[in-house]
Amino acid sequence: MPIGANRDTEQLFNQSPTRGGSGWPAGCDLTGIPLGGNRRLANLGSILVCGIAIVVTAFLLWRSERKKAAVGRREIQLFLVGYIVVSICEIFTIGGFPLDSAVRRGFTAAHLAAIVATLWILMLNGIVGYQLLDDGTPVSIGLILISAVALFVGTGYIALDTGFSWTGYWDDTLNGNNRAYALYTLYQLAPLVFLTVFFLLEAFLVLRILGERKPMSKWRTDPF
Repeated sequence: MPIGANRDTEQLFNQSPTRGGSGWPAGCDLTGIPLGGNRRLANLGSILVCGIAIVVTAFLLWRSERKKAAVGRREIQLFLVGYIVVSICEIFTIGGFPLDSAVRRGFTAAHLAAIVATLWILMLNGIVGYQLLDDGTPVSIGLILISAVALFVGTGYIALDTGFSWTGYWDDTLNGNNRAYALYTLYQLAPLVFLTVFFLLEAFLVLRILGERKPMSKWRTDPF
């Protein structure tokens, strides 16, 4: 698979128009809607979906605020806030909102970092139900928030240094196929691991600790 096969990460590499490249020979550019002044809104559908997602997530935040006795309420709110950040970044990256090339690369780095941090928060929410720490306390929220910020900063730095070549350390990953191992691990592999661990933690909690089978059987027949 070409290094730029992903619509988001491709904007960090030399082949991308955001770095003066001409794109990928096997690619198919989404030209979108002309706005005048040689500008285009590339992906209106993605922008609309992200807008709806932000509104729905904000509604869930409001609803969760009313559930005072819910276990892990504050912790899941951190996940919802993270998802809103991901959706906002996606409007300006995958959505193809007309931006300066450098600004687009900055949003791309923030988008990648937000995805990693948000999935990390989701995984930690799978641990909250085990009540190893009292949920909603400064310690519980602080541990989740600090670790998520550390992942956000680390991933964001690697993406920014890749996109802007500040130190030149990642320059050998800017061309060729399957070279950006750090970004691949952080952006694609790590979130998959976080999501899998979250599912396993929740499944064990429901089946073995709570002794309930109905939620899992319902998920198998109607996952959505």
